Amino acid sequence: MYLDDFFSEINVIWYYIREKLHYCPSTTMRRSTTADTYIHAYFCGQWDKYRDLKRKGLWWDVEPQLQRYVVGASTRLGRPWHEVDNVFFPINVGNYHWCLGVLDLPNWNLVIFNSLRGRYHDKNVLNVVNPVATMMFEVLDSCGYFDYKPELLGKRNSSMSLCQVTSLEQLGR
Repeated sequence: MYLDDFFSEINVIWYYIREKLHYCPSTTMRRSTTADTYIHAYFCGQWDKYRDLKRKGLWWDVEPQLQRYVVGASTRLGRPWHEVDNVFFPINVGNYHWCLGVLDLPNWNLVIFNSLRGRYHDKNVLNVVNPVATMMFEVLDSCGYFDYKPELLGKRNSSMSLCQVTSLEQLGR
């Protein structure tokens, strides 16, 4: 029960960030939105089914809840993703560490801000975010995202590039 309470508290924080972006459009991140802690859980929950169907050459039906995020209907003050460049969302790694995920949609990157370093931990983080990077094209395509962003259609059948940022010095590169 404790973890559910903690997720709720994290989601409240993300709501206030969305509210700031919505009501203060002059902020530097005005072409951004956020998703709550559940988006990552939805991707992970579909991961095994997705891989099994892909191995068999079958079509994967995108989870409707994931589509609701993309069209801006899943969270209060959510924005449709075709109106933004970045989507910020929290990622829970093994119930002991939080990372920040940023979908950089125009550049087709998934940037992970991770303050905890270590070879084993870095591998864990990459395993945890792999479902998002791999399934993102099909989720966006199922919502008509590429009708608004046809320049990204060349990304078809490609996973998002993963980038881990572990220090502020890396941001300057």
